[in-house]
Amino acid sequence: MPDFAVFEPLARGVRDAAVGVRTARADDAAAVAAVAATRGGPGLDVHRRLPGWVDDAERRVLVAEVGGAVVGWAMAGAWGRPGAQDGPHVTALTVHPEHRRRGVGDQLLAALTGWAWGRSDRMWSVVNARNEASVALHERRGFVLEGWIADYAGMTFDGGRGVLLRAARPADVVEEGP
Repeated sequence: MPDFAVFEPLARGVRDAAVGVRTARADDAAAVAAVAATRGGPGLDVHRRLPGWVDDAERRVLVAEVGGAVVGWAMAGAWGRPGAQDGPHVTALTVHPEHRRRGVGDQLLAALTGWAWGRSDRMWSVVNARNEASVALHERRGFVLEGWIADYAGMTFDGGRGVLLRAARPADVVEEGP
């Protein structure tokens, strides 16, 4: 069972000014796998797959660092399976539990949406409905509820219920080339 952050809507940590977000590299695989493992549940085989993901021009893979240590990661790209919406999807977003509530997830999600607006006028994310902290983070970044779902393009949810979220490119963002 995935280990979601406890949702405390009034609890706000102090934004960590030391956090930096950058494009992931193949040599980040072990660090990203360690962060991904903090979620619990089935693994994504990140250690083996990350090098291919970072080389994929249609995908954006980011890491958040503090003092050179990876404390979060995120990924976006086309879902690529039948039944998925067209356009980029947030396909991963995990912050190490010791660094939650410090703006890390917000910085990662902001960077992913910034990348997406150069490719599409909308972006999608699929979140387990029990992950209230992630749903709230997405809403703060302009995502809205598109629908409640039991499965999505081959993915099922622990607890049986997911949330499909959609964001639209803000009017003040000029579309950039690929």
